[in-house]
Parts: sequence; structure tokens; C-alpha cells
Amino acid sequence: MVQARIAKQPDAKLWSICDQRWEVLIRDWRSQPPKTIFRFVRASTNELLQLANTVSGRDVAITVIAMYLL
Repeated sequence: MVQARIAKQPDAKLWSICDQRWEVLIRDWRSQPPKTIFRFVRASTNELLQLANTVSGRDVAITVIAMYLL
């Protein structure tokens, strides 16, 4: 459903906003990882950085939106 929506409205602002926010988040975390005492936050940050190395921000956005719709 999400990919059909993207194909229907490829120029919608939402898609570029999602891409930009993902890139900013990953760039910031790569330059300075969050400082926290919580192990699960550090672990999730590392997992998201590994995810960013293998998939695009658009794929992440599609998956998150699809999970929301589910």
C-alpha cells in the first residue's frame, strides 16, 4: 500500500521530508553518537547505524509506515 501511494504521488513533500530526516539523524549519530547511560539506547543506535549502511532511508520509511498501517 505504501509503495502504491508513493507511485501515485511521487512528488509529495512527505517522501522528501522522511528522506531528509533520516539522513540528518544518521549523519548526526555518525559524527557524535548519543551519550547515555542506558544500554538499550546505545544498542539501538548501533543497530540503526548498521541498518543505514545496508538500506536507504526510503526503505526504512516505507517499512515504518507499513508497520503503522498494519
